[in-house]
Amino acid sequence: MWLIIIIGINGNYWSQGYSFIRSDSIPVYHVTPLPNAWNGGLNTTQVSKIDLNNDALMDLFVFDRAGNKVNTYINQGSVGVADYKHDPSYESMFPSELQNWVLLRDFDGDSLLDIFGHTTGGIRVWKNVSTPGNLQFSEATPLIYSDYPLLALNLYVSSVDVPSITDIDNDGDLDVLTFDQFGDYLEYHRNLSQETYGHSDSLIFELRNHCWGHFIEAMGSSTITLYDTCDNSDLSVVEMPTGSTPKLHSGSTVLAIDLDGSGIMDLLLGDVMSNTLAMLRNSGTSVNSNSSMDSIDMTFPSYDVPADIQIFPASFYEDIDNDGKRDLIVTSNTTAISEDNTSIHYFLNTNTDASPVFSFQQNNFLQDGMIDLGTGGIPTFFDHNADGLMDLVVSNYGTLNKLTGLHEPTAWLYENQGTATDPEFHLMTKKYMNLNLAGTAKNMVITFGDLDGDGDEDMMIGDFDGVMHYFTNTAGAGATANFVLTQPNYQDGVGSVIDVGLSAAPSFIDIDGDLDLDLVVGEANGNLNYYENTGSVVAPSFTFVTDTLGGIQSSFNGGFVQNSIPRFFENASGETQLFIGTANGEILHYNNLDANLTGDFDLIDSVVTGSNEGPSTAPTMYDIDSDGKIDLIFGTQRGGIIYYKGNGLLTGLRDKDRPTFGMIVYPNPAKETVQVEFEKDVQGSYKMYGISGNLVSEGMIVGARKSIDINYLDKGSYLLVVEIDGIRNAKRLIVN
Repeated sequence: MWLIIIIGINGNYWSQGYSFIRSDSIPVYHVTPLPNAWNGGLNTTQVSKIDLNNDALMDLFVFDRAGNKVNTYINQGSVGVADYKHDPSYESMFPSELQNWVLLRDFDGDSLLDIFGHTTGGIRVWKNVSTPGNLQFSEATPLIYSDYPLLALNLYVSSVDVPSITDIDNDGDLDVLTFDQFGDYLEYHRNLSQETYGHSDSLIFELRNHCWGHFIEAMGSSTITLYDTCDNSDLSVVEMPTGSTPKLHSGSTVLAIDLDGSGIMDLLLGDVMSNTLAMLRNSGTSVNSNSSMDSIDMTFPSYDVPADIQIFPASFYEDIDNDGKRDLIVTSNTTAISEDNTSIHYFLNTNTDASPVFSFQQNNFLQDGMIDLGTGGIPTFFDHNADGLMDLVVSNYGTLNKLTGLHEPTAWLYENQGTATDPEFHLMTKKYMNLNLAGTAKNMVITFGDLDGDGDEDMMIGDFDGVMHYFTNTAGAGATANFVLTQPNYQDGVGSVIDVGLSAAPSFIDIDGDLDLDLVVGEANGNLNYYENTGSVVAPSFTFVTDTLGGIQSSFNGGFVQNSIPRFFENASGETQLFIGTANGEILHYNNLDANLTGDFDLIDSVVTGSNEGPSTAPTMYDIDSDGKIDLIFGTQRGGIIYYKGNGLLTGLRDKDRPTFGMIVYPNPAKETVQVEFEKDVQGSYKMYGISGNLVSEGMIVGARKSIDINYLDKGSYLLVVEIDGIRNAKRLIVN
């Protein structure tokens, strides 16, 4: 499966002749083939079902709070078999504004799953307006309101919570359970669509009960008290009592679920202070009877293997194995200290949908089918066994140790056991060279280069503390690498430890053209530190030159570059190119490096944006399939890596050498129309492309000005490409 990701002409990024297409065509093995190797990892997920491809099978929508990343999976399973294939082509069809929590629910009874998501102050809803073969959403309301006793207010849901959106009273429309913003009570907001209109296609809510279930979850702990007196249970009073202090709710996840077939909703609760799920049984015998929770299982399901997440569990009730019975998925709901590569726990429903019984299956659902090192994947090409084929060394920010609560850095080796034209990566070890025991801090950024002139490549590792560690390769030319730590806290030529502050990201490059390797180090602040090799090819000595190499400062889409990870390569004409991974998810492309060490490099474009793959990108480049086109593999905050296949010739033209014409596009950002002006009358054409490379508009240009209607376009980033007399010019356009 292929997906055009890069913004540009017909999906091709063209200003430097570079074009990339997202691909999963290179096989990866963990003994057996990984079905979703290049997914990019999963950390803090929320799971819903939806039919993405209109084949009457419910596919999988997985929203990752780590970077607000949408992941879509096509259902390839059968009855009793869970089998999902990652298909990113649907991801850009979901609204770009999704953040914090997202649940897919059918609120209007048309059997199409709509989107309920967080917005400032509460809940935003998008209606599914898809037609066969065209997945599409349209905003239904920017903010849900509810009738409180004294006035209508926004139906509040905290950004750190996950509410339950389901039919509590069995009347056919969706209600909401969410924790009160002032305290520790669960609010029941009843949907009055059926009562008002006789159908479920409206979002009309009233606060039915501000202490649903008559329990309290104590602030700052996971303690739950049943039969609470529920201060202010009289709905005629919703203000805090005089002299009291509002208690800000610390974080909870809510799943309303009928566990005993009574038709009355019980609860599964996750708390920010707990690692287990609490089950609260509802004593009610009829809906809306103001019943109390009468018993608790604090380690649900205690009759099986209890759900056990490092901190702040969230639960989701969906049919995973296509047997018509909904199963239980338990994940982590925090992007802080939480499980990462074992964070999706799958419990199979072994009884009925009306009265479920859950049996633990695995703690890494979906994750076992992809490269996922935990948090922060950082790949590097390196021929480990000197067979002429580039292998992959993938390090990370860290993998969470549940016993210590700390992220422990490590590196995995994937050996290329394919050919020069058909690469095939096999996992050889998850503890490459025992780097996890080498004493480096988390966030290991690895680079290779022959520093001692003996014909094999040595290794430098930068870490979170801002320092670097030098490992000598003692294997010799043509032999499998063997690294020995030679100098921890690596020093410059005058004996001072090279310390860039935080998040050192080293890269070797002969940037001054004197035939020895110089050192360029990215850092948390985003700038590049340049150390010239004033020694020799066999005895390097690095001397600090500048911490503002290339004038690297602003990202392509605005703001400052942070956590820069630089990677250099030469194009087909021998010109040095620079890609920089960043904290905001861009991969910035610079040229005009050669003979320009004191000037600013030219920022050409962002090859990848944060809306594509989430934050904290870490790139590495190589023509891995020997087709003459540079390929791109990069890591993400989610702990995995992604493959973008090179597609298109490398022209070798710098942007300043490319023939072009004057063109002004305004306003930018724009809302309804955009104006394109030229220096003189012209005749030509224009095309506008969306973030996934899809053509959204085209037309002719005659004269010195063209007005283009964009009123129908969704908010987001587009590329406007104008062609005059066979020459093209492009401008990025923001629609808001």
